[in-house]
This record gives sequence, C-alpha cells and structure tokens, in this order.
Amino acid sequence: MKLCLESCYRILIITYCTVITHIIPDTHTYSHTLSLSLNLLSTSQTVDYSIYHENISVVDPSGVQLTGIDNYKNSIKFMQQFINFWFQEKRSGIQYRLVYDFARSSIKVSWHAVLIPKMPLGKPLHVDGISMYKLDPESGKIIEHKFETMSINNTPIVPPYGVFSLLQQEWGLVGTPGNMIPAGY
Repeated sequence: MKLCLESCYRILIITYCTVITHIIPDTHTYSHTLSLSLNLLSTSQTVDYSIYHENISVVDPSGVQLTGIDNYKNSIKFMQQFINFWFQEKRSGIQYRLVYDFARSSIKVSWHAVLIPKMPLGKPLHVDGISMYKLDPESGKIIEHKFETMSINNTPIVPPYGVFSLLQQEWGLVGTPGNMIPAGY
C-alpha cells in the first residue's frame, strides 16, 4: 500500500511539473527544483542542501531564528548529533505528511516523531510539529523553514521557552516552569 501511494505521489509531482512548465514560460528551473525538493523532503533520510536557498531563514515556535545556509547546516548537524547521542535510532521513528500549496508557493509538512531514550527508565518523547517551507519564486529553492507549531508530549513549545527547556522539564531535570531557561540563553 505504501509503495503504491509513493508511486502515485511521484507521478502527481512529475505531472504537475510538466504541466506548469508548459503553462508558464521560464519555469523549467523552478519546476525542476520544486520536484527535487518534494522528492527529497518526502523520501530522503539524509539532507541534500541543494534544495535550500543560500539565504534561508529558519524560525522556531520559541522565537529562535537563524539565517544562512551554513547556520542551517550547523543546526541540522547539531540536532542529528543530539538525537543520536540521547536516543535509540533503531527504536525511534518519524511519520509525516507533505502537501504542496501552489497558491502560496510553499510545502507544508505535518510530522510526528517518537524518540526512545537510551537512558534506562526514560520516557519516550512524542514530538509533533508542522513545518512550512516557503519557496523562492524565481529559483524554487526553499527560502524559509518555519516551524509553525511544535509540541513535546502534548506540551506546546512557546516563547520564551525553547526545546531544551521543555526536554529538561520532561526528563525531570528542573522542577517548575519558573526554573526554565528562556530560549536564546
């Protein structure tokens, strides 16, 4: 069933990109990059940075922002190392749903991750979020990655508290929300 849906999805992407290329002149680069972005976001376990604009901006729900492809690469690398250090890769997993919005030139990804800690008696973390990828109108590359919402074990991440403050609270490393560390410190 999953293989059939993936095949249908890829056919729809290819059909869309073929049609849009014939309707709008000079969209070959845009449609090719869009097709590549949709394909990589929906299938790849490794990050291919060719789909991202060099001036990408990233915004998370706690208000933390970063700009530039090098900062984006560093943040992805840091999160991968953090997850690999604290969580069991083979028992953890992610599910997601990807939708392309033609009118807004964006890709919306709803995702749910279950992270199983390596430490004994650690509670699994259920991380839910919605990522919005805004596309550059000329190149089709991703110019913005905005985490519209994110929650850990049904607790939303909201300003001024970040992901790490919420993780400390979930693991019992801090007592009350008053002891949490504001994002950016």
